[in-house]
Amino acid sequence: MDAIKIMVLAITGTMLTLVLKEQKQSLGMPLAVLCALSVFFAGLPYLEEIVTYVRTLHKSLGAVGSYIGVLLKITGIATISGMAAKLCADAGMSAVSAAVTLSGKVICISLVLPVIAKFLNGLLSILP
Repeated sequence: MDAIKIMVLAITGTMLTLVLKEQKQSLGMPLAVLCALSVFFAGLPYLEEIVTYVRTLHKSLGAVGSYIGVLLKITGIATISGMAAKLCADAGMSAVSAAVTLSGKVICISLVLPVIAKFLNGLLSILP
């Protein structure tokens, strides 16, 4: 039921933004940002459940569980950079949008490189 409320909030905010953009152009973008933040914060309580579950999983997996934290960071960075890029694109700043997307991807790659290196080292130690 909460998902429906969040979607209604998003659709209502989008409609209001579109109507307001026609009436007063300067207020359209701030309302769009406010709408995006409202939807984001409406879904935030579910993040606590995910974090609790991941902590439990991390404890049960031991050393292998440390990779879960890296995967969560990458997921968070990808999500936030994607949202920021879309907001920039909606504002007509396609160059900034592309830069945000690229930066998010570079950060994700830099976080995953140690995991890939450990995986390859483990694979090479198994091979004769």
